[in-house]
Amino acid sequence: MKTNERLLAKLQPAREALETWRQTRKHRQPIPAEVWDKIVPLAQAHGINPVSTALRLNYDGLRRRMGGSKAPVRPLSQRTSFVEVRTPGWVGAEPGWMAELEDARGRRMKLRLGQAKRADVLALVQAFWKAGR
Repeated sequence: MKTNERLLAKLQPAREALETWRQTRKHRQPIPAEVWDKIVPLAQAHGINPVSTALRLNYDGLRRRMGGSKAPVRPLSQRTSFVEVRTPGWVGAEPGWMAELEDARGRRMKLRLGQAKRADVLALVQAFWKAGR
């Protein structure tokens, strides 16, 4: 059985509870706590994105519902600790250049770079990654 099929099988009780609620709910009625109680542990075990996609739930809503709980951490062999992108010349010299970073917890940082010095950008990026540990 493929990974995706296994996940769908594990999600089936939550999917059925969610579909029952969707068919019987009144306009803008929130998802009941007992349905969330079936969904949240699955997102903790399998990740927010796969669960929210499979159950057709809002990603941010599920993430907020999980509160302080952490998403599963991929094994070290699957993690990317650093990705170098080589560009011709220093792209920071181009006005309006932007970089977006996101760590494993979903924290994001956007850098809008104009005439930034390499050392300044490097210090910001290093601080961002260290803060996420």
